[in-house]
This record gives sequence, C-alpha cells and structure tokens, in this order.
Amino acid sequence: MESMATAQKDWSDFVHRRIKEDVAVGRRLMQSHSLADMHQVYSEYLNNALEQYKEQSAKVIERGQAVAEHIEEISESDKSARSRH
Repeated sequence: MESMATAQKDWSDFVHRRIKEDVAVGRRLMQSHSLADMHQVYSEYLNNALEQYKEQSAKVIERGQAVAEHIEEISESDKSARSRH
C-alpha cells in the first residue's frame, strides 16, 4: 500500500509540474517578438516535456516491476507455507 501511495504522489507531482509548464509556455509565447522566438520556446518546451515523460515512464515501469516481483515473492512464500502443512 505504501508503494501505491508513493506512486500516486509521484504521478500527482508529475502532472502538477507538467500543468505549470504548459501554462508557462503560453505566457512565453505571448511574450515572443518573432517567429524565431516562438520556435525557440516550442523547441525547449517539447524537448523538456519529452524528457520528463520519458523519465516518468521509466519510473512507472520500475515500480510496476517491483510490485510484480513483490507479489511473486508473496505467492511463492504462500505456496511454500501451504506445502509444509
């Protein structure tokens, strides 16, 4: 349960950070003075977003694997205990 709570908090933090950056890019675009400025803003935004999504996806996969391994350990332990009785 603790791992699920941590995962939910991590996801919530990620979404909050992405929303803040989404709003900030709009402000930066409104302050752009040329097409080149807009291109630079979008380029930085997309590169940053892709990197953050990649990192978050890796975290989710790692957590999923850890949970699956934990469940497997519990299952094996349960099977061993039943076979002894």
